[in-house]
Amino acid sequence: MTTKISTVNNQSNTITLAKPKCYDQMKACADMTALEAFIEQMSPTERSNSLVYALQERADNSKFITMLTPVTEIERPDMKILMSLA
Repeated sequence: MTTKISTVNNQSNTITLAKPKCYDQMKACADMTALEAFIEQMSPTERSNSLVYALQERADNSKFITMLTPVTEIERPDMKILMSLA
């Protein structure tokens, strides 16, 4: 029983997100007009992945989060990740 308790207590709940392929391109947009145009051409999955990644990344992503939030429906797998980050 002691071994099982130790195993449970030593397990890490670390979640590593893969950076979406389009993420660097999105962050490289020169201005808000370019960012808006880029976000419009992203797929719903790319938007969802990018929003969750931007929320967890340790950087000031406020402009990306602000632009992605109104046009993004967070998909189920990303919602699970988001909830586990809370």
